[in-house]
Amino acid sequence: MRTETTLQLCVACITLVVGKFGTLYVFPILPAITHDFFPDLSESELGYRQGYLAGIYFLGNFFGNMFWGRIADKFGRKKAMIASTFLYSISVVIFGLSLSYSMALLMRFLWGFFNGLDTIVKTFIAELCADKEELTRGLAVHGLADGIGRMIGPTISAWLSRPADKFSFLNFELLRDFPYFLPSIVCFLLAMFAMLISHIFIRETLSLSHRQEQFSKDEIEVSDHGNPRTYNKKQTNKQSYNNKLSNVFSQRLIISAIFNYNYFAFINIEFEELIPLMLVTAPSYGGFCMNENSLGLISLSTSILQIPWALTVLPIIIGYLGIRKTIRLLIVFYTIIVFLIPLWTSNSLVTNLFAIIVANNITSTTKEYTSCGSIDLGITSIPVIVWVILLSLLIPLYLMRMSIFTCYTIAIANSSKRDMRATVNGVSQSGAALLRLIGPIFSANVFAWSISSGYSWPIDFSLIWSIGCVQLSLLFLASFLFPAKIEHTQD
Repeated sequence: MRTETTLQLCVACITLVVGKFGTLYVFPILPAITHDFFPDLSESELGYRQGYLAGIYFLGNFFGNMFWGRIADKFGRKKAMIASTFLYSISVVIFGLSLSYSMALLMRFLWGFFNGLDTIVKTFIAELCADKEELTRGLAVHGLADGIGRMIGPTISAWLSRPADKFSFLNFELLRDFPYFLPSIVCFLLAMFAMLISHIFIRETLSLSHRQEQFSKDEIEVSDHGNPRTYNKKQTNKQSYNNKLSNVFSQRLIISAIFNYNYFAFINIEFEELIPLMLVTAPSYGGFCMNENSLGLISLSTSILQIPWALTVLPIIIGYLGIRKTIRLLIVFYTIIVFLIPLWTSNSLVTNLFAIIVANNITSTTKEYTSCGSIDLGITSIPVIVWVILLSLLIPLYLMRMSIFTCYTIAIANSSKRDMRATVNGVSQSGAALLRLIGPIFSANVFAWSISSGYSWPIDFSLIWSIGCVQLSLLFLASFLFPAKIEHTQD
């Protein structure tokens, strides 16, 4: 890969890491944030509220991604990248200062609307890479950024949330009143750094001639007799954009790529929401009474291997099997793991072991909240064998997840030509955001209902995992909708 391309990819990766950091850092602390707003609600009611707080981000993202795709096609990838980074980081800071649940919901919506980095950076990488091999490795940067963001985001948020209680030198009134403000500031500072290096090093990949063509179309129309005439700029912008959208929805190749990507995004966000929620619940509900530090360790552990995997192993697999066969293989492994997780956590030995641990950890001085009542188990309170088995399931789960997303990202890049790529990415990200809005609400509500219903298997806490297996089976069948030409770019 060329030196200049490598530099550009590194900067794009850093920018995307900041975006992923902002998206992911909040998930491990959502149960605690929701409880702080509603300290008297039951477990099931808190699950509902947490689902809404997680999901509304993706409602904003639904509207925002198509907006940023259009901005990137009109004004260029670089300007859109910098603007999106700045605006979303401001909303993150204000979220950390939320005074009420309603304010937190509003900031999460704006947070999602302004974070269009997925759309912009994917388009930038697809245009930067010159051939199929470069494209595969280039878009593996998306998986790399996801791994780094997943590693540092939840870890930092778990470590820096409630800093006044953890570090005596940070016992300030501001941090006592706003215990989740410090991670927001870290996100803002990272965003400022990403903006700076993007301004210095990123070169525009949307050609100047294409942008001039867009602007000239805004101002001039040639009549049937060859004489130019000026016409309404806003009307032309709208017509041009509508033409692109109609082209997107009229091509089977694009539709199949977007459909598969969006469907997996829906399935994935269900588990993104479910895993932290499950881990903080009582053993009888398949959980481990974990605290924020334990959740942070899980995020760190499941992310470390994503970095070498995305850069080395995954490109080799894709090069050998191709996009379609790789996707099918990954979905099979992903489904097997989803099937095994509730079987292991529902094992009577695990439940009895944690019942003893919880009983031994009941104290009147425990202040931190978990859905286990007054008990939250730290890293050293959980037996090593439990950590080993749990991580042996979650680490490959997240590797498969990242790999599937990378394959679908390549498929979407291969499905469209350069002048439509940002629009296609915007449509795919908006569709995914809409389904990601529904996913957390759906999974949190099903899980909350199942643990409060009192039913036995298969309608106990494992219900949502069983539903996930069915969804993944349908996704496997949907992968056969891909035409063979998805393996190559259309330029």
